Amino acid sequence: MKTLSFSNHETRYVIGQLIAWGCHNVLYTFTKFGTYDVTLLVRCRTTYVTLMGLMVSHLLRNAYKNQLQTNLSMQTKFLFVVAALFFASILWSFVNLSASIYVWHEANWTGNSLTFHLSYFLRSFSFLFLWSMFYSAASTVFISVDSEMRNAKLQILVRDSQLNQLHAQLNPHFLFNTLNSIQQAMFEAPGMAKEMLEGLKNLLNTTAKYEGVHEITLAEELEVVMNYISIQKIRYEHRLRVNLNVSAELKHYKILPMVIQTLVENAIKHNINRTHKGMVVDIVVTTQDEQLVISIVNDGELKTTKKTQGQGAVNNIRRRLALLYGNNGTLTLENLNCEPERVEARLTMPLIA
Repeated sequence: MKTLSFSNHETRYVIGQLIAWGCHNVLYTFTKFGTYDVTLLVRCRTTYVTLMGLMVSHLLRNAYKNQLQTNLSMQTKFLFVVAALFFASILWSFVNLSASIYVWHEANWTGNSLTFHLSYFLRSFSFLFLWSMFYSAASTVFISVDSEMRNAKLQILVRDSQLNQLHAQLNPHFLFNTLNSIQQAMFEAPGMAKEMLEGLKNLLNTTAKYEGVHEITLAEELEVVMNYISIQKIRYEHRLRVNLNVSAELKHYKILPMVIQTLVENAIKHNINRTHKGMVVDIVVTTQDEQLVISIVNDGELKTTKKTQGQGAVNNIRRRLALLYGNNGTLTLENLNCEPERVEARLTMPLIA
């Protein structure tokens, strides 16, 4: 069952008809009978004329719709519109004159000049012509608006599908790396592997809550990050040090899920074994120019001359940022000019509470 909504074509048409012919009723009353008292008889006459016009215009609209949907040439369609308008005007004039002669006794077929009858036709033709122009313009506008709305909804559906697909790509990547770490620990330290499995269970419980969600709060993302780091610290112990610097008032802002976790994961995976001393990861969250800025700095070196294993995850994040935020979401990676060598991954996103 169709619901009554202004987005429905028929509903808009009915509302437009009532408004247009309601205005006609008022104008016709005061232009034809403005110098007299608007009596009940006058109201009946004008209402009759208006109702006949509404019915004729409805027939005209159906004729337009049926003919314009055919595959005839534009010239043929134009001639049909002109002919339909002409005959509709004759029909409306006929019912009005009939009422004038036989009901209101205002005119007779033989006692009035051709000019009198022609004036009825021209008045009917003029108003139906204006009605046709308005109907055509309104239809064009609403068709255009509806088309844009459909395209916008389609783009949202496509974007959501792409985001879900990209988000889903990260989960196997993250899970594989974590299980690989647990597998190695099983041979080196079974007790450690048991602790890591417990940590993985907690981490999966947390990330499951955000499945299919395109944005989560910074606090929720940091919970995932700290659960992940707790697993890695069991394995690497003192070789992995993570510093988190974020003020409490920023934790309610929305960000993409799994972005900080993925960048921290890449940093650890590709740099933890570079030296026996391990590595330090610094996570700093600030705001700048109405943007949320997330900086992940770690010991290591960014290899820009060859395709690294982490590039797929980085491109994944960039595509998700572009889909959700356009040019307002960016991810850059660069080597910092310092000693020891350090790499910064810098995320920017709009401030969304």
